Order: sequence, then structure tokens, then C-alpha cells
Amino acid sequence: MYVTPAQPIRYTFAFSTFKMSNVNYYNLMSQVSSNQVVFGRAKELAPESLFEFFVLSETEITLPRWIRLGKWMAKGQIHTVTQNAKRVRLEKQEQRMSGTLNPLDLPQMPTNCNIIAMAPASLVTNVYVASDYYESVFGDDTIRLPGDMQYRPTL
Repeated sequence: MYVTPAQPIRYTFAFSTFKMSNVNYYNLMSQVSSNQVVFGRAKELAPESLFEFFVLSETEITLPRWIRLGKWMAKGQIHTVTQNAKRVRLEKQEQRMSGTLNPLDLPQMPTNCNIIAMAPASLVTNVYVASDYYESVFGDDTIRLPGDMQYRPTL
């Protein structure tokens, strides 16, 4: 089974301010030695944001209705659409792949792509690669995902 990174379909942000605590991953105001309260600010995805991801599996699986997300342990509701995909074998022809992908998990380096620079690992979109791929049709949309994607902890 392989799960692609999620890509935004519809999203907005909410900004919040909070009292400083021992949280190191926020941009906090500088500490002062006097008895003043120091605040942090967070930019968060707002409720009702919509993301899409793909799951490749040889067997039928059932995803949970809710999953936990992110540092705040927020939860997201899952809506599934089951679709059988056919594997297409190509020799040299390049195809544009769908979705947001982790370049470290691809079977070969893309010939062309857009990079989304973010920590801890950058992602790629509009990936062009000459390899086998899975293809599935949803109404007017054709989804293509590279074959043989897998988690590769080391290169």
C-alpha cells in the first residue's frame, strides 16, 4: 500500500495568538527579562479546508472515517471514492502524473516538475516521468500515478 501526500483543493487559513509555552516550532517574540508575557502566533489551516490524496493498494482496504493531523492533533474527515486503476507499461514516452508526490519515493527522477519547498521534505507537482504508471478515470478527469512508488528511507 502507498499513500501519496495530500494536495489542497480548497483551503483558507486562520491566525491565532497564544501565550508562550515550551514550544520550539513557532516564531515567537524575543524573550525579555522583565515580567512581561511573551506571545506566539500560529498560521493554521481553517476548518472546511479540502485536500485530496491517493491510496494505491493491491487489495481492497477500508480507511477510517477520521484521521489525526499535524502538531495540534487536529482531525480530518475522510471521504473515499473507490476506483480500480489499470497499470500502463511504457518504454520511453513521458507522461504527466497527477497529484502531489514525494520525489524521494519515485522510481526514477522526474524530467520536469514543480517543486514545493517545505520542511521536512520538499514535494513535487506537475511531474513528467517516463515510467510505468497507474491510470484511473473519474468522469472527465484522468488520474495518473507512477508505478513502483514506495517509501525509500535512504537513497
